[in-house]
Amino acid sequence: TGVQTCAFPILCGDLLIAGSYDGTIRMWNTATWACVRTLDGHGEAIVSVVTAGGKLISGSLDNTIKIWSTTTWTCERTLTDHTNTVFALGLTPDGRKLLSSSDDMTVKIWDTTSWVCERTLQCDRAVWSLLVSGSTVFIGQDGGELDVFNWETGEKVGTLAGPTDVVRSFALSGGKLCS
Repeated sequence: TGVQTCAFPILCGDLLIAGSYDGTIRMWNTATWACVRTLDGHGEAIVSVVTAGGKLISGSLDNTIKIWSTTTWTCERTLTDHTNTVFALGLTPDGRKLLSSSDDMTVKIWDTTSWVCERTLQCDRAVWSLLVSGSTVFIGQDGGELDVFNWETGEKVGTLAGPTDVVRSFALSGGKLCS
Protein backbone atom coordinates (compact mmCIF):
# COMPACT_ATOMS: atom_id res chain seq x y z
CA THR A 1 0.00 0.00 0.00
CA GLY A 2 1.00 3.63 -0.32
CA VAL A 3 0.04 7.00 -1.73
CA GLN A 4 0.11 7.08 -5.53
CA THR A 5 -0.98 10.63 -6.35
CA CYS A 6 -1.82 13.91 -4.60
CA ALA A 7 -3.85 17.01 -5.37
CA PHE A 8 -4.45 20.29 -3.54
CA PRO A 9 -7.99 21.08 -4.67
CA ILE A 10 -9.00 24.69 -4.21
CA LEU A 11 -12.68 23.93 -3.72
CA CYS A 12 -11.97 21.48 -0.92
CA GLY A 13 -10.39 24.18 1.21
CA ASP A 14 -7.84 22.85 3.69
CA LEU A 15 -7.76 19.24 2.51
CA LEU A 16 -4.87 17.32 1.01
CA ILE A 17 -6.37 14.56 -1.14
CA ALA A 18 -4.38 11.48 -2.14
CA GLY A 19 -5.17 8.41 -4.22
CA SER A 20 -3.61 5.22 -2.83
CA TYR A 21 -2.45 1.81 -4.00
CA ASP A 22 -5.13 0.19 -1.82
CA GLY A 23 -7.88 1.74 -3.98
CA THR A 24 -8.91 4.38 -1.42
CA ILE A 25 -8.85 8.14 -1.45
CA ARG A 26 -7.62 9.68 1.78
CA MET A 27 -8.04 13.24 2.94
CA TRP A 28 -5.91 15.06 5.47
CA ASN A 29 -6.57 18.37 7.17
CA THR A 30 -3.55 20.52 6.25
CA ALA A 31 -3.66 22.39 9.58
CA THR A 32 -3.51 19.26 11.79
CA TRP A 33 -2.33 16.61 9.28
CA ALA A 34 -4.96 14.28 10.68
CA CYS A 35 -6.67 11.92 8.23
CA VAL A 36 -10.28 13.14 8.27
CA ARG A 37 -11.92 10.97 5.60
CA THR A 38 -11.38 7.86 3.51
CA LEU A 39 -13.37 7.11 0.35
CA ASP A 40 -13.59 3.53 -0.83
CA GLY A 41 -14.90 2.50 -4.23
CA HIS A 42 -12.16 1.62 -6.69
CA GLY A 43 -11.09 -2.00 -7.03
CA GLU A 44 -7.41 -1.20 -7.60
CA ALA A 45 -4.85 1.58 -7.12
CA ILE A 46 -5.89 5.16 -7.79
CA VAL A 47 -3.34 6.90 -9.99
CA SER A 48 -4.93 10.29 -10.66
CA VAL A 49 -7.21 12.76 -8.88
CA VAL A 50 -8.55 16.19 -9.91
CA THR A 51 -11.38 18.48 -8.79
CA ALA A 52 -13.94 20.41 -10.82
CA GLY A 53 -17.28 22.06 -10.12
CA GLY A 54 -17.90 20.54 -6.69
CA LYS A 55 -16.68 17.13 -7.80
CA LEU A 56 -13.64 15.03 -6.99
CA ILE A 57 -12.64 12.85 -9.95
CA SER A 58 -10.43 9.77 -9.61
CA GLY A 59 -8.82 7.46 -12.18
CA SER A 60 -7.68 3.93 -11.39
CA LEU A 61 -5.91 0.78 -12.46
CA ASP A 62 -9.41 -0.79 -12.40
CA ASN A 63 -10.08 0.97 -15.78
CA THR A 64 -12.67 3.35 -14.30
CA ILE A 65 -13.14 7.01 -13.50
CA LYS A 66 -15.27 7.84 -10.47
CA ILE A 67 -17.08 11.11 -9.90
CA TRP A 68 -17.46 11.98 -6.19
CA SER A 69 -19.57 14.74 -4.63
CA THR A 70 -17.48 17.10 -2.49
CA THR A 71 -20.60 17.83 -0.43
CA THR A 72 -21.61 14.28 0.54
CA TRP A 73 -18.32 12.51 -0.37
CA THR A 74 -20.27 9.76 -2.12
CA CYS A 75 -19.62 8.31 -5.56
CA GLU A 76 -22.22 9.75 -7.92
CA ARG A 77 -21.11 8.09 -11.15
CA THR A 78 -18.62 5.62 -12.57
CA LEU A 79 -17.33 6.07 -16.11
CA THR A 80 -16.40 2.76 -17.75
CA ASP A 81 -15.53 3.67 -21.35
CA HIS A 82 -11.79 2.93 -21.00
CA THR A 83 -10.79 -0.70 -21.53
CA ASN A 84 -7.54 -0.50 -19.54
CA THR A 85 -5.85 1.47 -16.75
CA VAL A 86 -6.77 5.17 -16.47
CA PHE A 87 -3.37 6.82 -15.94
CA ALA A 88 -4.05 10.56 -15.99
CA LEU A 89 -6.83 13.12 -15.73
CA GLY A 90 -6.83 16.77 -16.78
CA LEU A 91 -9.35 19.58 -17.02
CA THR A 92 -9.81 22.26 -19.63
CA PRO A 93 -9.19 25.80 -18.35
CA ASP A 94 -12.93 26.46 -17.99
CA GLY A 95 -13.55 23.11 -16.24
CA ARG A 96 -16.21 22.08 -18.74
CA LYS A 97 -14.26 19.13 -20.13
CA LEU A 98 -12.35 16.31 -18.46
CA LEU A 99 -9.63 14.54 -20.42
CA SER A 100 -8.58 11.03 -19.40
CA SER A 101 -5.65 8.99 -20.67
CA SER A 102 -5.31 5.24 -20.62
CA ASP A 103 -3.28 2.16 -21.29
CA ASP A 104 -5.91 1.42 -23.96
CA MET A 105 -4.05 3.95 -26.20
CA THR A 106 -6.77 6.61 -26.02
CA VAL A 107 -7.50 10.01 -24.57
CA LYS A 108 -11.20 10.54 -23.93
CA ILE A 109 -12.86 13.94 -23.68
CA TRP A 110 -15.84 14.12 -21.31
CA ASP A 111 -18.46 16.81 -20.78
CA THR A 112 -18.36 17.57 -17.02
CA THR A 113 -22.09 18.27 -16.86
CA SER A 114 -23.51 15.18 -18.59
CA TRP A 115 -20.39 12.96 -18.15
CA VAL A 116 -20.81 11.79 -21.75
CA CYS A 117 -17.65 10.99 -23.71
CA GLU A 118 -17.77 13.46 -26.60
CA ARG A 119 -14.57 12.51 -28.41
CA THR A 120 -11.85 9.87 -28.34
CA LEU A 121 -8.31 10.63 -29.49
CA GLN A 122 -6.62 7.46 -30.75
CA CYS A 123 -2.90 7.20 -30.02
CA ASP A 124 -0.21 4.76 -31.11
CA ARG A 125 0.76 3.55 -27.62
CA ALA A 126 -0.37 3.55 -24.01
CA VAL A 127 -0.95 7.11 -22.80
CA TRP A 128 0.66 7.68 -19.39
CA SER A 129 0.28 11.41 -19.00
CA LEU A 130 -1.47 14.46 -20.38
CA LEU A 131 -1.34 18.21 -19.96
CA VAL A 132 -4.09 20.57 -21.09
CA SER A 133 -3.16 24.12 -22.12
CA GLY A 134 -5.93 26.12 -23.76
CA SER A 135 -7.25 24.07 -26.68
CA THR A 136 -4.05 22.00 -26.80
CA VAL A 137 -3.42 18.70 -25.06
CA PHE A 138 0.09 17.28 -24.78
CA ILE A 139 0.01 13.47 -24.57
CA GLY A 140 2.88 11.45 -23.09
CA GLN A 141 3.05 7.91 -24.43
CA ASP A 142 4.86 4.68 -23.78
CA GLY A 143 8.05 4.75 -25.83
CA GLY A 144 8.75 8.42 -25.23
CA GLU A 145 6.56 10.14 -27.80
CA LEU A 146 4.81 13.39 -26.96
CA ASP A 147 1.85 13.92 -29.26
CA VAL A 148 0.14 17.29 -29.51
CA PHE A 149 -3.59 17.46 -30.27
CA ASN A 150 -6.21 20.16 -30.50
CA TRP A 151 -8.69 18.56 -28.11
CA GLU A 152 -11.59 20.69 -29.44
CA THR A 153 -11.25 19.43 -33.03
CA GLY A 154 -9.49 16.11 -32.40
CA GLU A 155 -6.76 17.09 -34.88
CA LYS A 156 -3.24 15.88 -34.23
CA VAL A 157 -1.01 18.91 -34.72
CA GLY A 158 2.39 17.38 -34.07
CA THR A 159 4.71 14.92 -32.40
CA LEU A 160 7.64 15.93 -30.22
CA ALA A 161 10.68 13.72 -29.73
CA GLY A 162 10.90 12.77 -26.10
CA PRO A 163 12.91 10.36 -23.99
CA THR A 164 13.22 6.75 -25.12
CA ASP A 165 11.07 5.49 -22.25
CA VAL A 166 7.65 6.30 -20.83
CA VAL A 167 6.68 9.98 -20.48
CA ARG A 168 5.14 9.87 -17.01
CA SER A 169 4.75 13.59 -16.41
CA PHE A 170 5.56 16.99 -17.82
CA ALA A 171 4.85 20.67 -17.22
CA LEU A 172 4.76 23.98 -19.05
CA SER A 173 7.12 26.57 -17.61
CA GLY A 174 7.96 29.91 -19.14
CA GLY A 175 6.60 28.81 -22.51
CA LYS A 176 8.73 25.64 -22.45
CA LEU A 177 7.50 22.07 -22.18
CA CYS A 178 9.52 20.05 -19.67
CA SER A 179 9.29 16.25 -19.44
